[in-house]
Amino acid sequence: MILIKKIKKCFSYVNNLTRRFLSHKKRIIILLIIDIILFVVELFIGLVANSLTLFTDSFHLLNDVVSLIISLWAIKLSLNKSPSAKYTYGWQRAEVLGALINGIFLMALCLSVLLQAIQRFFEKEEVHNPRAVFIVGIIGILSNIFGLFLFHDFKCHHKNKYLKDEEEEHKYNSNKSAEDLYRNDISIENDHPNTYNTPHIVNWLNENHRNDSLIQKLLDEHNSHNHAKMRNNSEYTYSNLNMKGVFLHVFGDVLGNISVVITALFIWLTDFSWKHYVDPAISIFISIVIFINALPLVKSSSLILLQVAPKNIQVMEIKEDISNE
Repeated sequence: MILIKKIKKCFSYVNNLTRRFLSHKKRIIILLIIDIILFVVELFIGLVANSLTLFTDSFHLLNDVVSLIISLWAIKLSLNKSPSAKYTYGWQRAEVLGALINGIFLMALCLSVLLQAIQRFFEKEEVHNPRAVFIVGIIGILSNIFGLFLFHDFKCHHKNKYLKDEEEEHKYNSNKSAEDLYRNDISIENDHPNTYNTPHIVNWLNENHRNDSLIQKLLDEHNSHNHAKMRNNSEYTYSNLNMKGVFLHVFGDVLGNISVVITALFIWLTDFSWKHYVDPAISIFISIVIFINALPLVKSSSLILLQVAPKNIQVMEIKEDISNE
């Protein structure tokens, strides 16, 4: 228990440092450089040692490299692209699109590894140099621990602080006049993009001949109960959804490298005749775990892109409130 508390305290301390000095973009760039180097090492050793676990983990890293580049692209679009005549909503959902692509890549990779692992059960292949595989696995685990330090807050306690900051930002924005809202005079923080496009709501009301007093009343009610409740119940905003995808990649890498170490030790230190089947067996297990974690990410991002109303929002009640005014 004491060790666990010390580990949690260490995570908390490092998270505070990374949030203070490193933005989302900088953290992703650091992780991208580490993954590129580790990918080359794992691919080479995996081919030389004929280790399926290490070989597939190297392609998992390659997928991470592609996904991290997509994440950087999504962050750049969401922060630098303003609404235009063609893209009236702007690029605020670019990070959701990035999260969807991340999840799909992970699921496709899992299916590919699963097929290769099943083939290994029928066509037995031995791991030639388990000691080298073990060393690479340890290096991978150390790099993954560093990655978890960078992105741990997107899975745990940082969520509450993030939502609190979002509520304070929204409270300030909702107090602006209808004219300011109509002109989209809303600032967007680098790490806290405005999730809900209030100017478009006000624009719709103006075109339907609603006056400023009604607009302000609806905004006040929106801020006082319904919208605040929605924010408290929301698990992730658009930005956090994309960063959750990055965290899942790091988490998958940790499991992958742990499996590499376990497989290498078992093959290296035991003399069982069936020891080489451990390699594909663990590969299947890791693939299933990663798939299960990626599926909710794909589902959540897909629902957002389809503009499905959140479960806690009663659309008919909102329509009735507007029509009764």
